[in-house]
Amino acid sequence: MKEVSTLSQQDLEKVLHAARIIENNLKYHYRIPELAEKLLINKNKLKEDFKTVYGVGPYAFLLQKRLEKAKALLMADVNIRSIALSIGFIGYHAETNFIKFFKKYMQQPPAAWRREQLNNNKLGNIKKQSA
Repeated sequence: MKEVSTLSQQDLEKVLHAARIIENNLKYHYRIPELAEKLLINKNKLKEDFKTVYGVGPYAFLLQKRLEKAKALLMADVNIRSIALSIGFIGYHAETNFIKFFKKYMQQPPAAWRREQLNNNKLGNIKKQSA
């Protein structure tokens, strides 16, 4: 793997732009050829350079960002269906598919994860108060 410093400034800017496009459009599943065309770069070069900068390819990056947003929304007490729709799960099975996605990466369903996080936060607050 190349070091980020070996990328030209132009290539680095294209990768950063690709990442911004993904982050700003979590509902949309950009395909690598589509991103490459939009940024006027070879799709293999985009994939390789993206991995150099972020350690993962564009699709894995998208999944990471969706998961980060989902966790933030869970902690804000947003309902599961709204979260699913806001990060790109669509249709009748959006909620079910989101739960499967979340469980695959977090090893528990979103509602259980939220409860665990809230319980951990309460325990942390109790420990701080007693100290």
